[in-house]
Amino acid sequence: MRGGGAWRLVNLISVLLIVIFGNLLALRYLYRVDLTETGIYSLSKATKRLISNLEGTITAKVVFSKDIPYPYSTNTRYAIDMLKDYKALSKGKILVDVVDPTDVQALEEASRLYGIPPVQVNAIENDQIRIKKVYMGIALIYGDRIETIPVVADVTRLEYDLSSTIKGLVSERKKVAILGHDRSFTRLREALERHYEVETVDLNKEALKGIDILVVTGSSQGFTEDDLLLLDQFILKGGKVLFLLDRVQADIQYGLGMVIETGLEGLLQNYGINVEPSLVYDLSSGTINISERRGGFVFTTVTTYPFFPRILDLNRESIITRDVETITLGFTSPIKIEAKEGIEVSVLARTSDRSGVLTDQPFNVRVNRRLREADFTGPPVPVAVAVSGRFKSPFAGKREGIVEAV
Repeated sequence: MRGGGAWRLVNLISVLLIVIFGNLLALRYLYRVDLTETGIYSLSKATKRLISNLEGTITAKVVFSKDIPYPYSTNTRYAIDMLKDYKALSKGKILVDVVDPTDVQALEEASRLYGIPPVQVNAIENDQIRIKKVYMGIALIYGDRIETIPVVADVTRLEYDLSSTIKGLVSERKKVAILGHDRSFTRLREALERHYEVETVDLNKEALKGIDILVVTGSSQGFTEDDLLLLDQFILKGGKVLFLLDRVQADIQYGLGMVIETGLEGLLQNYGINVEPSLVYDLSSGTINISERRGGFVFTTVTTYPFFPRILDLNRESIITRDVETITLGFTSPIKIEAKEGIEVSVLARTSDRSGVLTDQPFNVRVNRRLREADFTGPPVPVAVAVSGRFKSPFAGKREGIVEAV
């Protein structure tokens, strides 16, 4: 018995030594095995390819406060571990510099220098909920260029944020032009400016020179035939266009919607894309605030609004939408796809199988409209598509000196 007990003790000590030395080796050589079903702790092939091709040195400045409240309390360790993975794969081309989380002055100086704003989060202290100001950002520095991830609140998209930011730092910036001056697209512009050179343009030949991507926003103004020719030729010469097209102009306050014609509909139809003059609604939907006056008081309630469909059915194979969890659209129309030789269409987003389409005009979009259960029978319809391939110009034979096909 004594001999058996001694052997058990020896075996236990051996196991402990193996675990200790295994951990030391793992820290030294950064070798980890991801046993999660979806591989959430493994860097993607695209990230590995990006890191292996780095030429210059990138410094990752980690600006995280100490004692960040739940549910963000584990984000610091997760972010640093992921950056260490990047560092190890880069073979010294990515450096990680963590600002001392206990040094409040250093955190504030770093936040000002790199444009990382403080975030207010709820913290439970002494059985009371208090507002706490914390920093949860990362700055990436490449030469004289600095890009920041202001807030790491969702670690599930951290790799995407890091890799896309690094790619934007080391690559020559593409030029994106937004057609029109619609202020409602300010947030779109701000998001694009993180990775592209962005400018607002009017539609003319000079404005489109040197542009890599043109964003045509959902304007109710009409496009002339000359405008459409410029867009068509921009596409046929290799330009890329994002059309954010409205087919219905609706007003929540008055509860009515009307079909609008911009001229873009015919151009897109030539490429096999028909944005139909109707309106989709979905049981999966966003919410709006409704204010009512009762006895001298104003009460605000939140209610779902089926004409703001919340899209969950997104194309996970496309690089455009694979990392997008959900999008909410306002007064959107279904897209009908017509097969065209040489043109490939990929559906990016569909409504749910509990959706429907309004076709009768004017569209009744009142907030208090009650749709029947039988109205939500589907089928799902496309609301966003990507189109590529060999296009033919609808102006072929009508104008001289134009590109007629590619």
